[in-house]
Amino acid sequence: MRTRTTTAGLALALGGILVATGSAAATGAAARHGDEVGTVDAVASSQPTGAHPTDSDEVVKYRWKDSRRLKADAVATSSAVCDGCSGDAVTLEVVYGWRTRSATADNVASAWSSCGMSCGASALSVQLVVLPRGRTIEANNRALALNAACTECRSVAAAYQVVVAERGAKPLSRAERRELEALVAQLHDQMQTATSAERFGRRAAKRQAARVTRAGLEDLAAFAVDATGGSIERKDADVRVR
Repeated sequence: MRTRTTTAGLALALGGILVATGSAAATGAAARHGDEVGTVDAVASSQPTGAHPTDSDEVVKYRWKDSRRLKADAVATSSAVCDGCSGDAVTLEVVYGWRTRSATADNVASAWSSCGMSCGASALSVQLVVLPRGRTIEANNRALALNAACTECRSVAAAYQVVVAERGAKPLSRAERRELEALVAQLHDQMQTATSAERFGRRAAKRQAARVTRAGLEDLAAFAVDATGGSIERKDADVRVR
């Protein structure tokens, strides 16, 4: 079973609706003090079962937020807990903070395998955050892969995060979105190939995965600079193979 969700954010319009339906007094006070927080999230979750042993989920979101403070969360999580099961989760989140003064960005990929024999889980999360220059950013990027009581199990998780500082960058065009999504698909394919237990021994798989991850991060950062005209504020990649 495979699902795919794509969301182009209309945060400006939706934000106006939410503010209008909220508490006028509380909202007014938050706006006066610049305390409003724009929260965006993207979550892909793959949970295969005995009835559906092969499962994958892909979530793609492009969001624009017009708030002083921004909180962006991207998560890809997959777990395989049945014999012969295979789970695969991929998340791509692109967030623009037009008026953001401070931001928190969290990007997490986690994969978990636990079965009698031959199950596997993979997770890839890619987060691109674009902010005005000179803003405060707290960015966290991490991957977790675990096998528990498994025989012939494979778990791999990779997290890529790039933060770009810009002045007046335009949103990604349709062609640029397609290019970015193709790049993420390439990262996913490379991750799967590099960590294949059938092709490499475990140590060699980890070394190959690390090389692929470094190269992929540079490709993602180069795309971000070209597409936005900004400069890299932060870039990080984390890969875990078990």
